[in-house]
Amino acid sequence: AALIISAAWAGPGPGVAASIVCAGWAAVVLMRDGRSVESALAGCAIFLGEGLLLSACSARMMHLASAATSSETRHRQLAETTPEGIWLQDNNSAITWANTRMAELLGVPIERVIGRKVEDFYFPSDLTIERIRADSLGAGMRQQYDRRLRRADGTEIWVLACCNGIADESGG
Repeated sequence: AALIISAAWAGPGPGVAASIVCAGWAAVVLMRDGRSVESALAGCAIFLGEGLLLSACSARMMHLASAATSSETRHRQLAETTPEGIWLQDNNSAITWANTRMAELLGVPIERVIGRKVEDFYFPSDLTIERIRADSLGAGMRQQYDRRLRRADGTEIWVLACCNGIADESGG
């Protein structure tokens, strides 16, 4: 347990150190309890090999987690610095994420965009066509069209909407 915890929590270096310490301690205890030197060393060598393997796997997992975090950060930076407005919406038409540029286009602070329904930014006369467009957009599909959005002050802004259907982990 100490080996698994040290390798998973603290990383590969402490995992290797814990493997060596535990293997040495186990060898002493096994020989003290009457095991032959060869038998004790063979058991400890297997344990040490398993510990080193766990530590190597821990190092790989830590590297992959770091790379994933770095990649996510990089993609968020790209989405935040693009001159295009971007929003993500769920199956209930709630905006789950938007970049700063989208908030600027809508004339609303970013914290007042997230969680709102996309319909809040459509004109009532456009709701039917926007619902048809949303219903026809499946995962992996792309659509492009001119769209009229309603800014916070009630004025209209015309945008070229490029829509992509993206499925999340649950298929939504």
